[in-house]
Amino acid sequence: MQSLDILSYGWTFLGALKICGSSRCPLSVPYQWQNGVSTNHTLANDFFYQPWLDGSGNCLGLVYKYQMYDDISCTQQTTFSCGKWADNFN
Repeated sequence: MQSLDILSYGWTFLGALKICGSSRCPLSVPYQWQNGVSTNHTLANDFFYQPWLDGSGNCLGLVYKYQMYDDISCTQQTTFSCGKWADNFN
């Protein structure tokens, strides 16, 4: 990932969203993996960087500097990652 120069963005979009019908979901609404990456959404809702977890976005991002998750706006400029089905996380 370092070769992608993601340091200039700070976040990588991980392919999980909060679905609540609003542009800003409550913190209690869990993230869900998209496009069949996994049916186990537990891993999309762990490992948050607590100082930044504020309910400000419905997309799940990885904070590169801390290697932890953050809730980010779905319109925020980020790098992206491609998901692949992970059988061991069913």
